[in-house]
Parts: sequence; C-alpha cells; structure tokens
Amino acid sequence: MIELAERYNDSYPACTFRLNTDGDLRQFDSGSFDFVYSNIVLQHLPSVPEITTYLHELIRVTARDGLVVIGLANRIPFPYSLQVRRRVYALLRRLGVSESWMLRRTPLTPMRMTWMPQAEVLRVVEGDGAKLLAVEVAGGGLAPGRRYYISPA
Repeated sequence: MIELAERYNDSYPACTFRLNTDGDLRQFDSGSFDFVYSNIVLQHLPSVPEITTYLHELIRVTARDGLVVIGLANRIPFPYSLQVRRRVYALLRRLGVSESWMLRRTPLTPMRMTWMPQAEVLRVVEGDGAKLLAVEVAGGGLAPGRRYYISPA
C-alpha cells in the first residue's frame, strides 16, 4: 500500500508515507501535523480501548490550531454485531483454507468491526482538552457512523 501511495503521489515530493506497527503514534512529535484525517479506519481496531488510544494520539500529534477529522462507526446493529462472516473466515483459516481464495471467491472477511458511541468520543476529546467542533452522520450501510471534527486547542 505504501508503494502504491508513493507512486500515486510522486508529484508531491513533500508527501511521505510510513508504516506504523506500534500501538501508538510515538514516532511523531506532538503538534507535528496541521490536519489529520482518518475515515473508517479506527472501527477496524479490535477494541474500544485501542480506538481510545489512537484518538488520544491523533489529537496529540495535531497542532493546536490544526484539525482532526475522524470517521467512526457509531453502532453496529444486530445481526451484524455477531460478525458471522469474520468468525467463519477465522474458522476456515484455522482449517487451512486459503486466505486469497476466500477473499476472492466468498463474502467472508477477516475485518473486525468495533464501534464507539458519540458520548464516549466526546469524553475522550474533552478529556484531552480538545473541542468537538461538529458531528455529522456519515454513511449508512451496515455500520452507521459519525464524522467528528475536532480542534486540539
């Protein structure tokens, strides 16, 4: 993905791409970004505490006069909350079924879906001394979400 991003953005030499394998963003200094955008990424983290950690980090790395925009699932309705396609995928992988075959030929997926209520997002934002500027409904589909506009100041 990084190779593709670099190739598609080669006319922007100041733009760099990094792979983060840590559970935080410590490779970046506080306030080092003017704008942070994350859309339908955080909801694929395994737990609300991990989403919370990254939300703290996204606010931390954004300049005081910058803007953080995140999209996050607000809830996952039943029966999708059972995540049957992910569970069947995991079972078949344990049984030795090819990952590439399942991804190409079935509706099964390894992606986890985690949601975080708006009140919890607000608690994290305010706890960091940041301000929630606006919230909008973002998409419908299987996991209704919200887009949050956050000022770190």
